[in-house]
Amino acid sequence: MKSIYFDCASTVAMRPEAISAYCDTAGQFFANPSSSHLLGSRAKAVLEGARESVATILGADPSQIIFNSGATESANTFVASAPIDTAVIVSPIEHHCVLDPAMRSNSLLMNVNRDGKVDLAHLKEIFKERRNGIGMVFLMAVNNETGVIQPIDYVATLMKKYSPSAKLIVDAVQAANWLELKGLLHLVDGAFLAAHKFGGPKGFGILLKRGDGWVAPLIVGGGQEFDLRSGTQDPAAALAAKRALEMAQSEIKEHNEKATVMRKAIVSQLDEVKDDVIFCADGPETVPGILSMIVPGANSEELLFLLDEAGLCASAGSACASGALEPSHVLVSMGYTKAQARSSLRLSFTGDEGEETAIAAGRIVVDVIKRLVRA
Repeated sequence: MKSIYFDCASTVAMRPEAISAYCDTAGQFFANPSSSHLLGSRAKAVLEGARESVATILGADPSQIIFNSGATESANTFVASAPIDTAVIVSPIEHHCVLDPAMRSNSLLMNVNRDGKVDLAHLKEIFKERRNGIGMVFLMAVNNETGVIQPIDYVATLMKKYSPSAKLIVDAVQAANWLELKGLLHLVDGAFLAAHKFGGPKGFGILLKRGDGWVAPLIVGGGQEFDLRSGTQDPAAALAAKRALEMAQSEIKEHNEKATVMRKAIVSQLDEVKDDVIFCADGPETVPGILSMIVPGANSEELLFLLDEAGLCASAGSACASGALEPSHVLVSMGYTKAQARSSLRLSFTGDEGEETAIAAGRIVVDVIKRLVRA
C-alpha cells in the first residue's frame, strides 16, 4: 500500500531539479570555495552565483544573504544578537527555535487572538510602553501548525512609528511555497528560510539581514559568510537550494489554486463527521496547504497511529515536537484548552498531490474519526 504524504509543513521531498543541481555541482565543483587556487575559485563562483540569485528573489543585496545550517541556527543567531539592555518581543505561536532561545533572554510575549493572528492592539501598547527599549520583534509570516498569515507590513509600520530602533525578524520558513517573498520581506530587517521546506536539501538555511553591525556570529572560526557564519561552505547545497527556491516562487499561483481545491475536497469529506471536528483558524488569511483541526474525544497519538496504519502520513503540529506529550503551544495560545490541543491534527500538502488524493485522504480521516469517537 502506497502512503499518502500529508506532512509537507514538516518537510517536502527534494525537487528532482534540485537533486540534479546538487549532484552535478558536487562532482564538478568539489573544491573548497575558500581556497585560492583555480578549482577553489570556480567553486566560489558557483556559491556566489547562488547567493546572487537568492538575493534577487528576496529583494536584497548579495552581501545581505548568509548561508547556514537552517532555521534553528538563524533564529538563535538573531536572538543572540539582541542588545543586552533591550527586550525581545515574540508571539507565543512562534516555532520553538525562536521561543526557546528568546525565553532565555529579556523577552515579552504579545497576545494572540482566537483566529491565530497576533493581537495588534496589545502589540501597539507594548511598543508605546517600551518604545526604544525594544531590541527585536519576532513574527512568523505563516504559522507552521495553522497556516495563518500574519500582517507583517502592518507590524513593520507600527514599529517604525513607535520603536524605530527595533529590528523586525520574520520566520519565513513556511512562506516560500505560498507567498511572494520579495513583497513579503521588503520592510523587514531580518528573515530566515529552510531549504527543505521548499524542495531543497536538508541542513541548508538562508538568513537575510539588512544593514551592518547588528548581527553577531553564532559560530566563529574561519570567517566565512562575511565573517558571520564560519565553516566550510557547500556550493552544491547552495545551488540546489537556489534552484528549489526559484521553482517554488514561480509556482505560487498554481500551488495556491491547486491546494485550495484540495482543501475544499478534504473539508467536503469531513462534513460527514462535522459534529466531531473543530477547524482551527480556517479564515481567508490562511495558506490553503495547511489544514488544522481538533477532534474532541480522540487524542493526537491515537489519530496519527491509526491514520498511518490506514496509509495517511500526517502530524499533530510541529514535527520538531513529535513524541512530546505536551499539547500544542500554538493552539493553547489561541485559546483552546489543553485537552483540545491534545486532540489536534494537521494535514499539510503542496497542491501537486491532486484532488483525488485529497478525497482519499479525507475518507481515511473520516473512517478513523468514526472508529475513535463513535465506536
